[in-house]
Amino acid sequence: MSDIKYTIFPCMLFLIGLTISCNTSLEEDVIEEHLTGARVEIDSIGLNLSTPFLLDSLAISWDIVGNNYYGGYLNRSSYSTEEVLFKIGHGHNEFHDIAFGEDINNSLLLLDSNGNGLNSMTVISNATHIDSIKNISNWKKYRLEDLPSFRHASYGLVSLTDSTILVPGAPFDAINGHIFSIIDYKNQKVTPLESWPEDHVKENADSLPKHSFYTNNSYIHSNGKGSYLYHLVNNQYAFIFTIEGEKINISKMLYSSIPSYQSDKAKLNYRTEKEIPDKLMCVANSENIYAILLDSDRNGQKLDEWVNPYIYGNTIEIFDWEGNKKEIIHLDKYGQNIRVSKDNKTLFLFTEDYFEEDSKPEIWVYDLNRKK
Repeated sequence: MSDIKYTIFPCMLFLIGLTISCNTSLEEDVIEEHLTGARVEIDSIGLNLSTPFLLDSLAISWDIVGNNYYGGYLNRSSYSTEEVLFKIGHGHNEFHDIAFGEDINNSLLLLDSNGNGLNSMTVISNATHIDSIKNISNWKKYRLEDLPSFRHASYGLVSLTDSTILVPGAPFDAINGHIFSIIDYKNQKVTPLESWPEDHVKENADSLPKHSFYTNNSYIHSNGKGSYLYHLVNNQYAFIFTIEGEKINISKMLYSSIPSYQSDKAKLNYRTEKEIPDKLMCVANSENIYAILLDSDRNGQKLDEWVNPYIYGNTIEIFDWEGNKKEIIHLDKYGQNIRVSKDNKTLFLFTEDYFEEDSKPEIWVYDLNRKK
C-alpha cells in the first residue's frame, strides 16, 4: 500500500423536511430509527470532485484528476462547484498536499506537506467567501520547512490554540510510540505525543509500518471542550481521547476492528493479508459523534472482501462524547460519507464514484430534528 490519501469528503447543507419512521432498538436505552431522505440537486462543472472541507456555506473541493482545489457555495436545494481556490504545484502560493482546518478565530487553516515533511501553515481570515479567500492580503503564511522531517499522511487537523494544531503524524526520528503530534506553527516547534495502540501484531513489528497503519487515511475531531475523536477510514477503528501533558489517554474505544498487517518488503509501509470490507467514516460536533458503517455495495449487498474502492453503508451509530451509544439510524439510501449540521438537525449522505462509468454523485438530506 502507498501513502496516497484516498477517501471521499462530503459537504453540509441546510434543513429540509422529510418523512421519518421510528421504532425502539433491541439495545437498552438506544433509539433505532428509519429515515427517508430527499435528493439535493448538484450543479457542478463536471470535475471529479471530492469535498474535503466545509466552512459555513462554502465548500472546498479537490479535483482528483487535476489536483487543484475548487470553491463553491451550498444552499438548501443545490450544491455547486465553480472557481479554482488553490493550485497544486511548486510556484508561489501553490501547494502540494493540503489538510484543512478551522482555528479558534474561524480562520481557514491549510497545512501543506510533501510526503517527507511539512511545507507551511497558511491562515486565511474572512474565509467564508471565495473572493475573500482569493485575496492574498487575507493570507498569513508560516514556513515549516525548517522543522524536522515529518511523516504526515492524514486529513486530520484540529486547532488547539491560535498557534498550535493537533495532527496524526510524527517526526521520522520519533515515529516509534507516537501517532499524534502538536505543531506550534508560529514558534516552529513540534511535540510528539505518547500514543501507540496495542494490537495483535507482534511486539517487534517495525515501528514505521505500524505508524503508517495508524496514521494513513486517519481523521481527528474535537468537541471544543478538551475531548478528541480519532478514527481510521479503512478499518472500523475509533476512539475518544484526551491530552495530558505529552501523552494521550484513551477514554473510550468505540470500534476496534483491524486486519492483520505486516511490513512491506522495503519495511517503509505496511500491507494487509486480506482487505476486510468493514470500513468507517465519522463526523462530530460539540454534542455528538456520528459513525456510518461501510460494508456493502451501492445496492446494499454485504461484501465478503474489499476489492473495489467504493464501499457503502446506510447504518449510522450516534454517540455522545462520553462514548455512550444514543441512537442507531437506518437510511433509505446507501452512501460513502456523511455530514451533520452543528445544530444536529440535518444529516447529509454522499456518494461520489469518480471513475465508475455512467455513475453520477448524489447527495441526500435527512431531517434529524425529530421528537424522541
